[in-house]
Amino acid sequence: MGGGGKEPELQRSITDRVVFLDTGVPEGERETSRIRRRTGRSLRFVLMIGAALLVPAVVAGALWSVASDRNTGSQEPAQDEGDVADPEQAGLLASGDGRLDDVDDPEFPIDQRYAPVARALSEVVVAASLGDAQSILFGPIQGLEYAWVTSGGVNDVRLDASGNWIAAVYRNSFQQDVLIVGAADPDVSRWRFEPLAVGINGFAWHSSRPGRIAYALPDLSNATQVADVDLNSGRPGTLRYRADFPGQLQVWGDWGFAFNEPGPAPLTSVASVPEGAIGSESTQLETLATGNPGRAFGLIAPQRLLIDGGESSIVLNLDNAVYEQNVWYDSSAEVFAFAESPSGKYSIGLVGGRGGGAADGGKALLFAAEPVSVSDAGELLFTTGGLSTFDWSDTGRFVAGFQPAVIGEEGDRTSNAAVTVYDLDRGLFVGSELRTLDSGAVADLRLSVEALAFRDRIED
Repeated sequence: MGGGGKEPELQRSITDRVVFLDTGVPEGERETSRIRRRTGRSLRFVLMIGAALLVPAVVAGALWSVASDRNTGSQEPAQDEGDVADPEQAGLLASGDGRLDDVDDPEFPIDQRYAPVARALSEVVVAASLGDAQSILFGPIQGLEYAWVTSGGVNDVRLDASGNWIAAVYRNSFQQDVLIVGAADPDVSRWRFEPLAVGINGFAWHSSRPGRIAYALPDLSNATQVADVDLNSGRPGTLRYRADFPGQLQVWGDWGFAFNEPGPAPLTSVASVPEGAIGSESTQLETLATGNPGRAFGLIAPQRLLIDGGESSIVLNLDNAVYEQNVWYDSSAEVFAFAESPSGKYSIGLVGGRGGGAADGGKALLFAAEPVSVSDAGELLFTTGGLSTFDWSDTGRFVAGFQPAVIGEEGDRTSNAAVTVYDLDRGLFVGSELRTLDSGAVADLRLSVEALAFRDRIED
């Protein structure tokens, strides 16, 4: 580029189809996807993926290619959309064999441009409680294992920020909720579960700090005791706080804690840790707000806590405890699942019709932290007919999403349960069905994954 000239925009060409290698899928059932880059005040990129269902194959896509490189000289003109090379010749293929550990093999059918995304997908672990409510299904998506946990009913399975810790709750014979935690053993790829607390009233992993878990205990004085436990050392350290209101712990992060208030209607209380607090038995949390209709999900923007589930969504400014206008999605929609990015630039949520439920599914939307308007805030990643869950890589470059299996009216399979990873920097995605370690078969067409996470740090 010249000394004072304007830097030209990077031109990209796109293809309007993804080629699937699974030729057993009828042509009419294959879904097409597009990804476009938008200019102006909108997101730096736009992911427009219209795949309502993943076909039963490992899906890999890259829906644009660089038509010219930035350099100090001139640029070649970009191809028109109709002049894009055939995807098979360009390597825009989807693999059906799931050999994610062979992404550097020259014979691997995924083009090398997708290799970082495939590696990110291979780092994803999932967890779910099974129908017998006594065991947990967990592990890498291509090698899930079963672990018998307890004779009680296991529920509320969650993974920590690193994917190396798992927690769940079961009800003992005294009708108390028992919190159990497990750590991954890298040598044998298994988990060991141990009880951490009895009689809890909700728990949550820290949104970004691995191995940090907090749980609430009811207080007879109409208050709530909170324990913040760091599991990263041989002798876990614990910080303790007290909230001046009753509540079930729902979510927490560096910004503070959010609790579900008791009662028939969902209400949320929010409190923060006082500056300089040492976390002793007498340390009281600072109450920011109580009686907010709905439940808290996490930060939709820096210091903006999203609360939804009432007649409308609430965005609470944690700096001044003031409610702000929701500019991220339409008021007729409701968020059912959510995950904030560690980068603070984006978040992702499962959005459906207000008054519905997470089991009804909806649209997985990517939210910008600082949108100009509702129309610019949310970008569609995928749609799902059931429960979904999400997680981000530690850099915020990759986001993973779960899509449940779809079963037809006659009980026949339409698609298997699957996980897809999106590369937000390059507009690529790679997905895979869930398979068990012992036989390689699909674990359960009706499996509902409760948590997923990127395990450890993803090297770019």
